[in-house]
Amino acid sequence: MDLSRSRHLMASDSDRMTFGIKASALNSRLQGLTQQLNTNVEDATLERIAALKKLACHVYLHCALHDGRPTDFMIKTHVREILKGILDLIEQNSASHVIWPLFVAAVELDPLDYELWSDPDTGAVTDGRKLVLDLLARIAKVSVSSVSRTRSVIEQVWQTRDFHLSKAAGSIRTPFHSLNDWEQNVVPLSDALSLV
Repeated sequence: MDLSRSRHLMASDSDRMTFGIKASALNSRLQGLTQQLNTNVEDATLERIAALKKLACHVYLHCALHDGRPTDFMIKTHVREILKGILDLIEQNSASHVIWPLFVAAVELDPLDYELWSDPDTGAVTDGRKLVLDLLARIAKVSVSSVSRTRSVIEQVWQTRDFHLSKAAGSIRTPFHSLNDWEQNVVPLSDALSLV
């Protein structure tokens, strides 16, 4: 069974300990992954794409296994880094193979903090959701990925999270016994989505 799907089924301390060991092992394996390529320009692009995918995996694992939320500092930092990296690649006409990192960053945008960054010269604010929709439109022009389906799922996740915001404001969850943010807002809408 997928480790993230077994998280909320744990009933004993032993189950939680086993889960923790497996999650730590998975994080360690991901941390140890390295991309080994030659040093030409195309390889540098592939290396950047691989780094974005690895960062997206960190976000996914933190959210799915460790109850990470879009409001967590680490998640917000990684989401910004992923989106900046994708924007740079698209501006260099290298938009292929970034749909997975874009999806993860999009569904983990903090709904209460729309500002990703401001332009140091103009002060113009970059709105996260607007940027994601723009990136999806640009990728759709050059990719064979199912961008329209991905966009639809992302928008549904945003709507679901927005809906649950007021409900969740005062609630307290006990670890391992209730659904985390990823399980509640992302999984039901994205389970059949293929982002290969």
